[in-house]
Order: sequence, then C-alpha cells, then structure tokens
Amino acid sequence: MLSSFHRNLKRINILFFFLLLIFLILNSIFHFIKRREVISPKPLEIKDFNAKAKVENGKITYTLFIKVQNPNENFQAQKINYLFEIQDAQGKEITKLKEDTQCSTILPQNECNFEKPVTLASPAKSVIFKIENIQWR
Repeated sequence: MLSSFHRNLKRINILFFFLLLIFLILNSIFHFIKRREVISPKPLEIKDFNAKAKVENGKITYTLFIKVQNPNENFQAQKINYLFEIQDAQGKEITKLKEDTQCSTILPQNECNFEKPVTLASPAKSVIFKIENIQWR
C-alpha cells in the first residue's frame, strides 16, 4: 500500500508524462504544417535594356546592354540562360542567340550588367529578350 506522499508523487509523475506527451504531439503537428509551407522565389527583374547600333563595312553591329536584378533576399539565381530573338521589320526572325556565360549567377539582392554584341547583315526592328532555365539556391 502506498502512503499519501507516494500516491501524490505518482500522480505528479503521470501528469508530467501526459503533459510531455501532449507537448511532443503538438510540436510534431506544428513542424509538419510548417514544412508544408513552400516559399518560392520572385522572378528576376529586367531593370534596363538598351541597344546601340554601329555600321561598319555594310554590316550593322548592335550592342545590347542589359541590367538584370535578383529581388530575392534568400535565393541565389544560378545557371541562367538568356535568349535573344532578333526580328526584322516584317517580324521575321533574323537570328536567335543564347548567352550563358555572362551573369550566369546573380546573388540575392544584387544586379548584373552585361552587354552582347550582335553583327547582322540587315537592320533589326525588334529584340525579344527571355530569361530561361534558372536554378534557385
């Protein structure tokens, strides 16, 4: 037979065990819900896009100046591919260029400036600039 002191001690131990069990269950539920929350990065922003033309020996050299910014605080953009589609006045594609060496990595809250020289035989009317295949880290 237990004395009243031991009985109370046993009650306290059982109460402590159940409180600990409830805490562990609630903590597991909280971490399960929090893990499900997905934070996706914001897309890269094109801050500036300029083209300057120069004619030499009947060929036109366009120099494309691009400023791209990574607005994310926690995500670094890596292995970025830039695609340039250059079209004439009729909307026909003159050339398509890829760039993957300049500004291939942009750190969080940073921007990158690069220029791309393009030599063409006929004048261009428009340039379509696309950012492709970004890996976020």
